[in-house]
Parts: sequence; C-alpha cells; structure tokens
Amino acid sequence: MARFLHFSMALYILTSVALALGVIKLSRMNVLTQELSAIETLARVDVLCLDKTGTITEGQMNVEQVLYYAEEKPEVDKIMSFIIALDEEQNASMEALKKYFDTSQKSNFELETYHPFSSETKYQSIELKGGSTYNLGAFDLVAKELTTKQNADIEKALDEGYRILALSQSKPSEKDSLVCLILLKDRPKKEANEF
Repeated sequence: MARFLHFSMALYILTSVALALGVIKLSRMNVLTQELSAIETLARVDVLCLDKTGTITEGQMNVEQVLYYAEEKPEVDKIMSFIIALDEEQNASMEALKKYFDTSQKSNFELETYHPFSSETKYQSIELKGGSTYNLGAFDLVAKELTTKQNADIEKALDEGYRILALSQSKPSEKDSLVCLILLKDRPKKEANEF
C-alpha cells in the first residue's frame, strides 16, 4: 500500500528544512539566529546594518577633517575652541571636538549670550559683543544657504559615512554663512569582519 504525504504536511516539512538551512548558512558567518522566523523576514532584506555601540566600531568619535569656507583657519579654530570651552555636555561628538580643537588657548572674544546644545534644536549658539552669532550643530539645521561646492562636500561626506557638524555665522543685516564643516567618524575595529 502506497503512502502519500498530504500537501499541507509536505509544505510544513519543506519550510522547516529551508529555515534550518538558512540558520546553518548564517551560523557559518558568525550570526546567531534566535528564531527561525527571522530567516523568512531576512529573505526580503538586501542590506542589513547593525551596530551595538562598541561592537563593530571603537566607540569613540574622531574628527577626521574640517572643511573651512568663510574665515581664516586660525580664526575659525579660535571660535571653535571658545564654543567648546563653554560647553559642559558630555557626549561622543563633543569629546571628539575637545580632542581636536585646543580649548586651552586664550581668546579675546566677549560673550553676549550663550545657548547650550539642546536635543530639540540640535545646535548650540553664541552671540558675541559686536553682533556676530555663531551656531554649531547638525549641518541640516545650521547650514541654511549653501553653495554648489558646499552641497557637493556634504553629499560626498555623507556617502563616505561621516557624521557632519556645521559652524555658521550670522551678522546683523547679513545672510547666514557657513564657516566650516566638521567631519566625524567612529572607526570600525580592526577585528570587525567585512562581509
């Protein structure tokens, strides 16, 4: 007497085998699969990027490059040092800025008002006596009117995976101008596997 598998039973067995093979394939790439249904979900994914801070990366932001636009480099560095010295925020970006810019140098700036970094506005600002205001923060909120070159620099930096901070300046009766872009990156660990 011949025995036949019912279609619904065969489908269950076939699915279980396919999922088990998927788990085996992922385990060969050092991926721990906790639920078989994750294989089915991942079947529709082309790229999956994960990083628990410090797992793949070193966990330390670093200033990789500063792109200067408006003023002389020494003057911009003095402004940056002045702003950073005022900031009491303890986060990875600020620590990277403190390492890069010399906050011990004396400046002759006279502070009118200081607005510390806020997670709502995503920038901090200082107003100096004489009317100049400087904003330091997320480039998309601080850098309002950009030249073609500045836009190209931002696109290139984003494509290369940089986190971008911007410093802009505004003076009475003048448009805001982008002073510099600060490119930060958290480098991958040397032992991080590349797939």
